[in-house]
Amino acid sequence: MTGVQTCALPIYQWSYPNTWPPVVYLAIRGLDAYGYRQDARRIAEKYAAMVVKTFGETHNLWEKYNVREGNINVSNEYDMPTMLGWSAGTFIYASDYLDGKIDNQTKH
Repeated sequence: MTGVQTCALPIYQWSYPNTWPPVVYLAIRGLDAYGYRQDARRIAEKYAAMVVKTFGETHNLWEKYNVREGNINVSNEYDMPTMLGWSAGTFIYASDYLDGKIDNQTKH
């Protein structure tokens, strides 16, 4: 498993095996904020590795990814857009988190 799945049944576009970058972002941030840093780091590492791998193969960032296979073999009801802002933002967040540049414990 390379990501966070949203639903168990493969019926809807949000369903397994699809994962969406905003869901991954929320999982990393939430787990870290509640002290589950090892789990947050594991998810960030798997997500970042999957994005780097698929970018190397396709030269694009994608709207969603397949968590079972770690690729873009997803269920689609439409042509999946590339280079979405949330894909880039989540990748940067995960990378910065892994590099220690993100401190979710800081109060603003």
